[in-house]
Amino acid sequence: MGIVVGVPLFTWIAFGFVTRNGRCLGFEVMLSEARTKQELEDIALKAEYALMLRLLGPHQGIRLERLRAELDDALDGEGMHFNENQTDMVDQEIEQMDLHEEMPEKELADNPEGPPASIVAEGMTSRESSSQATPPSLNAVGIVGQDGYEWLQQGGATWYRATNSGTDWEQWLDD
Repeated sequence: MGIVVGVPLFTWIAFGFVTRNGRCLGFEVMLSEARTKQELEDIALKAEYALMLRLLGPHQGIRLERLRAELDDALDGEGMHFNENQTDMVDQEIEQMDLHEEMPEKELADNPEGPPASIVAEGMTSRESSSQATPPSLNAVGIVGQDGYEWLQQGGATWYRATNSGTDWEQWLDD
């Protein structure tokens, strides 16, 4: 029984080992000659079948899959010429867009009603007046509230100013 099973099995394994490199080269040539995604897919299925039957090694299967993916990406990019100057097309699209819609100006109250809920929820508001607190620098960035004010907690006090105004920060006192 050992000869009946062993000799054909050994012959199959030896045949697979001896012809692996040539078979892999054949698949590489077929992949490089493929012109459509369907052809690439058919060749990939044949390579997977050969890999399943141990006619290709795992490293060869990985190499073939990488080559197939590269060729698939190359076929995806076909028809797209990136070296063309597309400035004119972009300019035309910008002209077609209506970029001149007027945004309604939001009227700011003289004094805001209070800091946004996110600041209150985080415990950033101070309940006591902090007269010795120094105002933040003009470059400081705060949290923008829906009321049109920018809010900042610094030195134990809460400060506000109009959003993106760059003006001095005013201390908010909870009355």
